[in-house]
Parts: sequence; structure tokens; C-alpha cells
Amino acid sequence: CQCKTSTCKENEAFDGKSCKCICLDTDGCPPGKMWNNDTCECVSEQQCEPPLYENKDGVCVCQDVCNPPFKLNSTTCECDCTTECDLPFSINKSSCNCECNITCDSYLLFLNQTSCQCMCNIDCPYPKVHNPLGICECVCPIVCNKPYKLNEDTCSCEIECDAPFIKDPGSQQCICNRTCDLPLRLKENDCTCKCNSICQPPFIQSNSSCDCYCPLQCNLPFQLDLSYCQCKCYHMCEFPM
Repeated sequence: CQCKTSTCKENEAFDGKSCKCICLDTDGCPPGKMWNNDTCECVSEQQCEPPLYENKDGVCVCQDVCNPPFKLNSTTCECDCTTECDLPFSINKSSCNCECNITCDSYLLFLNQTSCQCMCNIDCPYPKVHNPLGICECVCPIVCNKPYKLNEDTCSCEIECDAPFIKDPGSQQCICNRTCDLPLRLKENDCTCKCNSICQPPFIQSNSSCDCYCPLQCNLPFQLDLSYCQCKCYHMCEFPM
């Protein structure tokens, strides 16, 4: 019997005894390498465990390549997602992208995909703005201090007058709406009717007539001296001769 001639690869020769192609050179591998009779080349002495394989440099590497934003895990050879999302966004493990998954529970709201927030879906007429507290309503952006009060229709501060003051249409200021009968005179700063004169104690003043009168009442045997508003004793003692 004769061997059927076979075409051998480069660096191989046909062996008539074994009827197969054998390697021409089986020596000369550098340190860390060993001869592989199947491939007729020096290969790494280390054995790569799946899913790792040995590259041309003799290093165990992963065969797969990951597309961004996935990153290759060199230990497991799996494509891992390492993206971190800021709230309220959450990670989509399938695409490794940050997505907005919240739901707006009112027809007055719409979802802003850029900020991932529910925004008010109503237009506010100038000068009103959306309520900054998150309530979907239009509010005035100003605060009025007393004696001014906010006009919700015009978003302006208007003076509010307490009785007996009223608002003057011309000056938009509070003016006194009261007249006083003589002898009383009007005190405009507090809009009250007061007497123009002052009574010296112990005399007191009548709120109606503005007269000064003495409020004292004397017990006998004392008698009231209206000129000085004092209780005096008018009893005369007689001395024996």
C-alpha cells in the first residue's frame, strides 16, 4: 500500500511513513511558549478558560466587542452597563441609557423629557406666572405690604383703607371720611373728633361739649369747691371767751 499524496501547509512536510503532514520545525520556541503540532507554531503555555481565548500575543482576551455606552467586563467577557443616572432619571438596562419614566397624573400637566419634570400645561396671561410651589395655576409674582392689598385681576398693589378712611380716586390714598360738630375738631391722622382744648387735672373733659368739669364728690362735712375741684371744710370753730 502506498500513501496518497496530500498537499501540506507552509512549514509542513508530507511524511510517507505516517501518511500525514508533519511540522518541519518543532524546536526553538521562546520561554513561555510551547510547540503546537496541530498548528505548527509556538503557542502560549497558559491555557485560556472560556469565554477567554488566546490572541496572537499569547494573552487571554475576550473575543466580543461592546458598543458604547456598554463596557466590556474583562473577567466575564460580558458587556456591562456602568452608566449612572441623576434623579429623577432611571437607567434602561437594555439600552444603557438614562430615561424618564415618571407619569404626570393630571391633564393640566405635560412631561418635559429634557428635565424629566411635569410642567404646567396652561398659559398664564401677563403679568401672571405659574405657581412656583408646583401647583398648576397662575399667580401674581408680587407681594403687597400693608396698607396695600393685592388686586388679583391686575396683579397690582392697591391701597386698602379701613373705616372711617376711604380711598381717594385721584391720589389713590386713604383720606378721612368724617366731619365733626363744634366744638369738636377733626384729627386727620387717626380720623377722630377731639376737643381742641385741654383740661388741667383734676378737671376732666367732656367728650361731647369739650367743657372741663370736676368729677369729685365730697362726703359731709366736706363741701366741693368747684373753682379748684377740691373737697374743703367750711365748718368754723368757736373758741370760748
